[in-house]
Amino acid sequence: MPKLNGWEAYKMMKEADSNVKAIFATGFISPEIEAHLDTGELSAVITKPYTPSEMRKKIATALHKSTGSLTLAPPMDENP
Repeated sequence: MPKLNGWEAYKMMKEADSNVKAIFATGFISPEIEAHLDTGELSAVITKPYTPSEMRKKIATALHKSTGSLTLAPPMDENP
């Protein structure tokens, strides 16, 4: 992003809506992100490179944490 990094964008979104959920996709987990993940503030982190299946699992986990229920979509094709 030209003016904000992902963490800064997340903080702005969180200020606008304290209920916002985020999954960070990154090649490097900074200590700041790791600390907020440990406290449960962040929904999930997925490291690059990742597959559609891995992303689907992270989304399902984040939704489960958020709502207490788990509803999964049909499996996605790994090779679109």
